[in-house]
Amino acid sequence: MTIFTIDELNLITLYDPGSRKGTIEELRRMIGYLMPDETDLLDLAQGVIAKLEGMTDNDFDDLSEELTPEYSPVFPDEDSAWGTGMAFWLDEVDPDDEIE
Repeated sequence: MTIFTIDELNLITLYDPGSRKGTIEELRRMIGYLMPDETDLLDLAQGVIAKLEGMTDNDFDDLSEELTPEYSPVFPDEDSAWGTGMAFWLDEVDPDDEIE
């Protein structure tokens, strides 16, 4: 398994569109926008690309799952995605009322 540094993982997280190949493409695109004095970021990106090219898609998917937290939204009011805090005024709005 490929070992990434914290900086490399941060870069992957920032440029991951959901696939290994897509991340490589996004990093290459980003490299094109670097200024000549941004050599540290260039070296970092090139190192990440080299590591990603040496991985399988399945390994990348496993890595991506570890980097992406799972969120399960909890809504106190089952009728409202915003919960009870916002729903009180939404229920009083009549879409057929004319705006003055």
